[in-house]
Order: sequence, then C-alpha cells, then structure tokens
Amino acid sequence: MRNDLRVVTIFMIVMVLLISGLELNPRYIPPPTTQAQPPGNNQHQNQTQNLTTAEVLSRSGYTGEGLSSNEDFGLGYPLVTMVKVELTWTDDYGSNDDFSLELKHESQSLDKAEGTTGALAVQVTAKTDENLAGNFTVVITCVNAPGVIGPLPVDRDNGNAWDLKVTATYAEAGP
Repeated sequence: MRNDLRVVTIFMIVMVLLISGLELNPRYIPPPTTQAQPPGNNQHQNQTQNLTTAEVLSRSGYTGEGLSSNEDFGLGYPLVTMVKVELTWTDDYGSNDDFSLELKHESQSLDKAEGTTGALAVQVTAKTDENLAGNFTVVITCVNAPGVIGPLPVDRDNGNAWDLKVTATYAEAGP
C-alpha cells in the first residue's frame, strides 16, 4: 500500500510539471525568435526594435590535417546585433581531432575557439551603437588529426568532415 502511494505521488508531481510547462531538462533553453526591446542610444530613438534570429549559413565540408577552410558570407540586415557560429564534427578515428574556429568581420578577427570535443562555438554581440552588418569569414582549421591505429605506426586520419551553422540576430525598426 505504501509503495502504491509513492507511485501515485511521483506520477502526480510529473503531471503537474508537464501541465505547468516546466521542462524536465533544465539545461535546455530554447533560442529566441522575435522579441521587442526598447531602443538604446541610436538612430531609432523613438521607435521599438524587433529582434529576429535567423540561420544565415549552413554548410558541410572537409578540412585536412594542418589546413584551413574559409567560409565567406555577408550580412546586410538593417542592424545586426549578434552573430553566432557553431562547428560540429565526428572524429572518424577515436575522439581527439583538434579543430579551431575563428570569426572575422571585415578581415578583423573577432573571436576564436579551439578544442577536441566535436563541437565549437563563437559568438559576438554588438556594443551599443555598433552594427555587425558587413562581410564575414569563418576560418575552420584542422589543427591535428591523430589516427594511429593498431600495432603498426600508420596514421590513418588525415582530416575530418564538419558541419557549420551561422545564426544572426538583427533588429528592424518598428512603428
């Protein structure tokens, strides 16, 4: 009888959480889509800005060990406030391929990350009165792709395939 009461109690708690809309995975935060924000000290002083986040680039590629791949894109939105670049890869021999990811704006480096986890991200947010619109380059470098397998010292890993995703948040002046 006591176990039945525990099961019913746990069931009711789970139902309350689900009905109230609380996530069972508290680490997941859904990305913003559109939201209204009051303007800062800029040319839209008497207007509300609608922020929109959109995927602006999605590519797959391959980079050999010790080499870099460049992916160029332009952003011509009225006021770009944030750019996020995500790189993912699955190591074909083990889990230690080392990649670096760099974001450049008008040829100037803005942010860089390096790691062996299979996922890297860099994000740049505009300062007040700054617009990130313009030309960008993402530099993907396969720093090291060790792949020595078995008793013979043969390196079977000479690079890796990857997936790239770029999102941008931009403001459009409202009435």
